[in-house]
Amino acid sequence: AWTGSNYPDLIIGTIAGGIVLNGARRILALKG
Repeated sequence: AWTGSNYPDLIIGTIAGGIVLNGARRILALKG
């Protein structure tokens, strides 16, 4: 982390995870 706390990493990880999940849902929806 750039700062002394882990919160920034958690926030970035959550946002990145959400984007990945949304992309996966779109791909599955298109295949379905």
